[in-house]
Amino acid sequence: MNKMEPEDPNEFCNFVGMDKSCYDKLLSFISDNICHKDTVMKESISPSGRLAVTLRFLATGESYKSLSFLHRIFVPSISHIIMQVCTAIRDVLKDKYLKAPTTEREWQLTADMFDELWQFPNCLGAMDGKHVAIAAPRSADSLYYNYKKFNSIVLLAIVDAKYWFSLIDIGCNG
Repeated sequence: MNKMEPEDPNEFCNFVGMDKSCYDKLLSFISDNICHKDTVMKESISPSGRLAVTLRFLATGESYKSLSFLHRIFVPSISHIIMQVCTAIRDVLKDKYLKAPTTEREWQLTADMFDELWQFPNCLGAMDGKHVAIAAPRSADSLYYNYKKFNSIVLLAIVDAKYWFSLIDIGCNG
């Protein structure tokens, strides 16, 4: 990561899916949650390295094996890193950036914004979902099977008129 930063900001952005200032800001928010100490046996992966692996995975959908070759990290470690970083991002940022309206006034502002920007009166949000294909756990083979004829977990999201997320649901069975 350090070699990529000074040479070409565009390459850095292409690699992790965000510019350097946004990356640094996100890293400052979550670094305490994803920092590990070095041991006698091995040097730990830096918070910056952990974030880079996770963002690369989220931006490209690369396989853990491919990420393993790219970052020189064992596949089992990559799976733990991605889960830990995603959890840290959610825990640290959810209250600040994922806030549904709670008062009647906030709901009214949301409806007014839809009417003003999209000429869609009395709308409180736009919802969409996605089936993410998974290998079903052995204990629940048919539980995740969906109408599209594959196993999945459903991602649902509601956004306001400016495309800001207000509600999400992750993990509903197929």
